[in-house]
Amino acid sequence: MSNVAVIGGCGRLGLRVSLICANKGHNVISIDIDEEKINEIKQGTLPHIERGAEVYLEQALKKKSLALTTDYRHIAKSDVVVITL
Repeated sequence: MSNVAVIGGCGRLGLRVSLICANKGHNVISIDIDEEKINEIKQGTLPHIERGAEVYLEQALKKKSLALTTDYRHIAKSDVVVITL
């Protein structure tokens, strides 16, 4: 199990990568500048339509394998860093 940081982790690609990694047994920290999206995702709501992703989000939040933040300092604790544009 790796510690994975996803920069841009609340966008369409970043959130998808975050959810897949979190549900494959990794500890994921999604880093983004959009606090509104972060709060929305933390509440279990997707910020955009992504068919089937609701289940992945629910599981990742329940297992606590997904965390969301604006704090880039978490990169230093990560084994893998993914940057999405």
